Amino acid sequence: MYNGAVASIEQGWIAPEHADEHDYLNALGIYWRKPGAIVFRRATDFHRIVLPRGVKAKSIFIMGRKTNSWGFLVGGNKVPWRQYLGIGEKEKVD
Repeated sequence: MYNGAVASIEQGWIAPEHADEHDYLNALGIYWRKPGAIVFRRATDFHRIVLPRGVKAKSIFIMGRKTNSWGFLVGGNKVPWRQYLGIGEKEKVD
């Protein structure tokens, strides 16, 4: 059901700014954040940004002290970011 809800936004079937009008989206943890919104997340919280096709977003991250390494949630497991992106430990990242 979650994947179907995400697809409905990505395909433009539901305008993201109207997501709050669809209670089932909020029940799945999908919320519309308007431009300029400030959202706090803990280092241990996974998150996802879903955008309709052709829409671009910019995010600013303000970090505190390092508490863990970051990565991607794949199949319910955390995968280190370098492994997920196929970047070796010694490779430079722009």
